[in-house]
Amino acid sequence: MHYALSFATNAAKAVLTGLLIPVAVSGGLVADYAFEDSLESSVAGAPELQYLGTAPVFIDELFPAGNKRVLRFLAGDGLELGGFSNLTGESYTLVAVFRFDETTSWRRIFDFKNATSDWGLYGYYGRLNFYNIITGPDEVVKQAEYIEVALSRDSAGHVRGYVDGSLQIEFADASRREALPNADNLLILFRDDQVVRNEHTSGRIARLRIYDRALTDEEVRDGVAELDARFGGGSVALAGAWRHSQWFGLYNEAHYPWLHSLTMGWTRVSLMQDGSFWLHMPGFGFVWSDEPAFPYGYDPVGKQWLVSGTEDGHHAWRAFGD
Repeated sequence: MHYALSFATNAAKAVLTGLLIPVAVSGGLVADYAFEDSLESSVAGAPELQYLGTAPVFIDELFPAGNKRVLRFLAGDGLELGGFSNLTGESYTLVAVFRFDETTSWRRIFDFKNATSDWGLYGYYGRLNFYNIITGPDEVVKQAEYIEVALSRDSAGHVRGYVDGSLQIEFADASRREALPNADNLLILFRDDQVVRNEHTSGRIARLRIYDRALTDEEVRDGVAELDARFGGGSVALAGAWRHSQWFGLYNEAHYPWLHSLTMGWTRVSLMQDGSFWLHMPGFGFVWSDEPAFPYGYDPVGKQWLVSGTEDGHHAWRAFGD
């Protein structure tokens, strides 16, 4: 399961409630960060995340199931959670939904050693990797597509790593203790260490949940099944910033919120809370639409429904019925 765009945004916008794990998987939840213009947890007692960078930037994203704010991070920026072991002890599960803009080479996901060690969780050429122990078999970390990464450590020190519910890595950590924080007691996301530098990328994160126990394989899979049911389908990532949606067509999102549609040319997108959107086309004006209605759209100035099409080889909005 990859959370690709259902529409023309840099990343799909997540469902408003119950984003990552179904309600049934709630026992042991000690922190829940939804990134709704805030780095605070909705679970009482969990500390606020600290943004490692100039300032956090929250943007609108659109998934088939609805709209949500997410956090955009730049390459070299990240998130820091202080007092990690105070929340979890030595048994935990981290569940994060995020997307990376680049997946070549090493791309840091979780760092437990406060940037003093190269060890930790990465995406490595699309595979899940816990350096310097194990690399997963499958290319499951896709460029510019949301994935759910879960990392668990049980009381016996057994570590398991999943992508979209599929077990990718597992290893014994009772003696190594590499999946536990050092004396600084920090969890760092996305920013790389100072040993082998710059193994990071830009991206977005939609949700982070932390449990004080190791979730079972079934619980992790149940969470992904819930996400599939809520998110629905999406668009397909192509080369560079190009994507293809079955209903919107081919477009380039490199300059979002401006999109370059193969049929409509340059179009600015404004997302609404109900999942609909406004399209603004230079020289034409605004048109309202949503996924079920498109290629039909409403013109608020002319107070009429239009249909997107071509005329003399160029894109044109025509009055519906003409």
